[in-house]
Amino acid sequence: MVVAENRVQSLDDLPPELLQSIFGHLPAHFCLSTVSRVCTLFYRLIHDDNWWNGRKKAVNLVVNEREEEREEFSLQRVICRAEREEPRWRRLSEQKMYSLSGHYGAINSCKLYAESSGEMRCISAGRDRTIRLWDLDRVVTDAHTTNEKEGVESTLASLEVMNRGEKKEMLHSVDLAHSGWIWVVTRPNSSNVTYSSGWDNLGEEMADHSIFHAGNRSTQSRICCRWSRLDRE
Repeated sequence: MVVAENRVQSLDDLPPELLQSIFGHLPAHFCLSTVSRVCTLFYRLIHDDNWWNGRKKAVNLVVNEREEEREEFSLQRVICRAEREEPRWRRLSEQKMYSLSGHYGAINSCKLYAESSGEMRCISAGRDRTIRLWDLDRVVTDAHTTNEKEGVESTLASLEVMNRGEKKEMLHSVDLAHSGWIWVVTRPNSSNVTYSSGWDNLGEEMADHSIFHAGNRSTQSRICCRWSRLDRE
């Protein structure tokens, strides 16, 4: 008696539901960047909206309803970023904390980004009406070389010390960048331009790799939200 055996010759012979279940155990970014390019079937399964909604529920991801209504919203991108950040926050107790002293008032906004050459930067702005650009790589280096052995945080003693060049963490500073509290500072991806806005009804544009003033736009009320570019007519 001959018994016919059903053998799976390749992954695409498996039921679609089983394939999606398998993909659900892989990193979302890997599924998008690699697995979806294997064949048409895999592409279709990975770009299935229902599958992404299932991944969202599986990780208990909560997204603001208004955010989801935005035209540029992408659940795929949100899940990829959440998966990348989750391990970092899970190991928060293992992370080393560094602090910088550079504002006289509360800091309302900051932007972390990387230069094209890889250097890590931070732009901070606050109620003291100043905007400051920080070299985060040097912050870590100074902490290791000066304070880490003593168990002391890497804290800048004063603005006067920094401005004399004895501390290099602060790359640039714009004092009184606004005549009112600064609410938002941002720097679009793949851009060398920094934007800020605040209670003085102005949106400021600061160009290139520094934060030197390049222009502004006046409005009739306080600007308390982020904006990406100046209209030039």
